[in-house]
Amino acid sequence: MKSRITALLAILLFISIVINLQQYHTRIMNTPKQADTKNHYDQFTNRLYHTDQSMKDYQHS
Repeated sequence: MKSRITALLAILLFISIVINLQQYHTRIMNTPKQADTKNHYDQFTNRLYHTDQSMKDYQHS
């Protein structure tokens, strides 16, 4: 009887590990890809450029 309970617990532990690994894998696969990172970088440089332009306009006026 004790060995049956131990075997059942081992199987449940194995199943939970497999499910956790699957969830981890989907979370890794859903992280932002390179294109998204480039898009964020472009937005940042664009903002810097516009800030620089407005500073130049302010100095000329």
